[in-house]
Amino acid sequence: MIPLPPISGPKLEPFNNGRPPAIKFLRRLGFGIDGYVWKVCIDGKIYALKIFPPEPEEILSQSGFQGDEELIEDTMRYYEKPLWCECKAYGRLKEVGKEHLAVKCHGYIQLTSNQVAGLGERSLQRPKRDGKFQWLPLIALVKDFIDSKITFTGRMVPGMIEDLFSTLQVGIFNGDIREENYLNGVMVDFGNARTVPHPRLTVEYIASREGFCGYDPKEDEIAFDQMIDDYNEGAAWHKRPLIWKRIAPNWEYKYKLRRTREDIYPESKYAKFRPSYTIGRQQRKKEK
Repeated sequence: MIPLPPISGPKLEPFNNGRPPAIKFLRRLGFGIDGYVWKVCIDGKIYALKIFPPEPEEILSQSGFQGDEELIEDTMRYYEKPLWCECKAYGRLKEVGKEHLAVKCHGYIQLTSNQVAGLGERSLQRPKRDGKFQWLPLIALVKDFIDSKITFTGRMVPGMIEDLFSTLQVGIFNGDIREENYLNGVMVDFGNARTVPHPRLTVEYIASREGFCGYDPKEDEIAFDQMIDDYNEGAAWHKRPLIWKRIAPNWEYKYKLRRTREDIYPESKYAKFRPSYTIGRQQRKKEK
């Protein structure tokens, strides 16, 4: 088994050096469009196993990943699919020694078709040309199990903000900051993350899109404050205290003063990775 994804950049190593582990599936913890999360026991230890939907047959096989190297380098699916987004993000955290910024991922494993069939999740089946379905071996990530249903509390928010800044500083843009993606104040999901190097995080790409880029890290900061707003809106219903700590001192008030987003979320120590629309604008001015 090889480190994934099979493209240049950060990679996630196989769990247990690629040796197939004995897995005991305990119970399903949750599911979403990215896949399923199960509580499992491996070698006497409890983990959270995130299982991803099937990949194309020409890439995934019982013996590992195969395919034309040039085709792999050129395809955007290895930069966009949740599985590869998570592999790159966790690989980057390990690369820079910052694994504490999110729930620890111990690597990936390849479940056999029999193991997948035993779960009974029909959405993990792959349709065949004859209209029938088949079970395929699937990739799953082995993460620490957080035994808590608490997403976060007010006391955790300052540390969450620091972790977000640190994650941006090392070149990981989450793109999906939501309460559901936190457990005990720890980020547990990078399924929509963009990690450097990334073809859509370059100055050339930004300039070619007339200054528009959907991966401005300030979007993560804005989404974080929106998450706190949403949390507070449901505070009375859930009988929990309001949270006043946020990245912007007062998000709505600042906007009412007609300030720009740069005033509210100024550049910080991770600016060297910031692919904002201003970079594209400066690039075009130089060309003129």
